[in-house]
Amino acid sequence: MKKAPVYLSFILFIYLVIPLSLTGGGQKSTQLKPEPDKITLRYVSSMWREDAVRIQEDQIKEFEDAHPNIEVEPTIYVPWTEYRTWLLRAIASDTLPDVIQHGVEFLDEFARYGTFSPLEKYITEQHYNSIIEPAWETARVEGKIYGLPHMLWYEPVLIYRKDIFRNEGIKPAPVGEPWTMEEAIEAAVKLTGDIDGDEKTDRWGWVERGRSGWIFLKHFEWILRTWDGEIIRQLPDGEWKSGMYLAETRSAVKFFIDLYTRHQVAPVSAVRYGFEEWMSGFVDGRIAMGTMGSWVGLVLITQNPDIEWGVMDLPYSNTPVTQVATFTMSINSKNGHQDAAWELARWLTTNTVEDRIRISDIQGGVIVLKDMLEKAEYQDNPKRALYKPYFKSLIQNSNNNIKPWARHPNPQYSDIMIGVVGPAVHNIVLGTLSFDEGIKYMDIEINRRLQYSE
Repeated sequence: MKKAPVYLSFILFIYLVIPLSLTGGGQKSTQLKPEPDKITLRYVSSMWREDAVRIQEDQIKEFEDAHPNIEVEPTIYVPWTEYRTWLLRAIASDTLPDVIQHGVEFLDEFARYGTFSPLEKYITEQHYNSIIEPAWETARVEGKIYGLPHMLWYEPVLIYRKDIFRNEGIKPAPVGEPWTMEEAIEAAVKLTGDIDGDEKTDRWGWVERGRSGWIFLKHFEWILRTWDGEIIRQLPDGEWKSGMYLAETRSAVKFFIDLYTRHQVAPVSAVRYGFEEWMSGFVDGRIAMGTMGSWVGLVLITQNPDIEWGVMDLPYSNTPVTQVATFTMSINSKNGHQDAAWELARWLTTNTVEDRIRISDIQGGVIVLKDMLEKAEYQDNPKRALYKPYFKSLIQNSNNNIKPWARHPNPQYSDIMIGVVGPAVHNIVLGTLSFDEGIKYMDIEINRRLQYSE
């Protein structure tokens, strides 16, 4: 029994009420066939760094020069924080562009509802083998490939201050040998304290960003996974229910809260931290370690070259977890010119290798082409210092714990994590809800939302 499409219909109805403003017009799509008329394609991207945008625009111009019968309308750029809402509105108004460049966190939802086209018929064996398997895993839903991955990063890794660890006599965990949660907490407690003699804690051992929205999902999800917890779970009959009263889920929630309250290795105010607050504390030595997306390595290298920092695998409880994300290209399934859309997606992901490298460097990720990752000159570039310990496992696909981040078979997963779990956890940390009250609220609200979607 398929219940999810009703949920999508409801969301799309809501977004139809909201006016949609699209730059780039509403041109028709066509298909790559010998035709007298020029084919027009539309493309949307969540690329955010100006240098990367300029490179991508040059790539599109080169594509048009190589394909004189295809014209690509001016690219629509949408901020990542607004991207899912924008996509829903575009789907509702039937104005979704032909080629969609997006973060992999959106793939499950739109692939399951038929928004994106399966791409197996276009992907040759040679093409498939040229891209590392962990990247393909992020683009696969129920066995089918719905995107062309072109840049990968870890989401997150454990970043630490080498100088602070050294001064406190703490030996970091070698890559490939993660700490247990108990070991991580022991180190965090030792790293936390008063370093200026004013009898107030001014250095914190382990700070997780907790700001609402996708940031909370990013920093809580890996903790949930390592405890084998489930915010929502599927019963044998296919029905979805809250998993808040599962022992593993409660343990994960409690651990996250205990960082701020019981262990006090992070200030309570950090439950609202975003990137700027966390980075400021890390750079000036008030934060000894915490998890961040691996793209932060580029920020540290380029903006804070004097900081001594290192990277560790995520600590684990029941199951070791490594989470990765990719940028990927998908094709609108309603596009009448699938071949032309494929040509553009393929060009932007594989034809211009040097451009792909430049873009991935600018955005703090790594390219997913296997032969390039294997080259010593690529691995040894200082811009990719954070990834140096991970190249071997990426190429050989030897880390069996790698999972795509923000992926779940139930399309309400991200909404529930962001709209229910995040606010409740914040209120527990801030003391406006007890732990038991918070668990009860989350259980009731999650079940209500799941039932309403039926």
